Amino acid sequence: MTTREIEIHVQALAQLLEKKKTDFADLRSFNHYQKQQIQARRNQLLSQQLECAIDKLIFAKHEHGKPFLSSHSLHFNHSHSQQYYALAMSERVQDIGIDVEEMDRKVRYDALARHAFHPEEYQIWQQQDQDIEYWFRVWTTKEAILKASGLGIRLDLNSLNT
Repeated sequence: MTTREIEIHVQALAQLLEKKKTDFADLRSFNHYQKQQIQARRNQLLSQQLECAIDKLIFAKHEHGKPFLSSHSLHFNHSHSQQYYALAMSERVQDIGIDVEEMDRKVRYDALARHAFHPEEYQIWQQQDQDIEYWFRVWTTKEAILKASGLGIRLDLNSLNT
């Protein structure tokens, strides 16, 4: 491991996938394939970081389903969007979370902000003329924090003020 607190790897999701959605009979089959490819890439990156064979990685899950390495002290979290894959790793930071999104994603920004943003975040967003970059900073920060906690979306997002 290098001396950095957190290592982050980001790449185009298309680079991980040899097949396309159109190669599959249904979306469920494609999603299963995509999940397998993402896990394979995660395992490859973790084994490279740890300088060990992939088969030496032993995974377990925390109470709420967050995966972790029971075989090593490297902590990680990963995320993917329609276009990107991201993996964060750290020897020192145990509660690590990451989220990746595309800025051109079609979202009902105001409706989701009203539901998920803390009142102060929503007020700032309104003061900034509903700036999309601010919206994504708040959204991805919330996602990463919830993923770091291992709780996922079990908390009310609007109770979390980023």
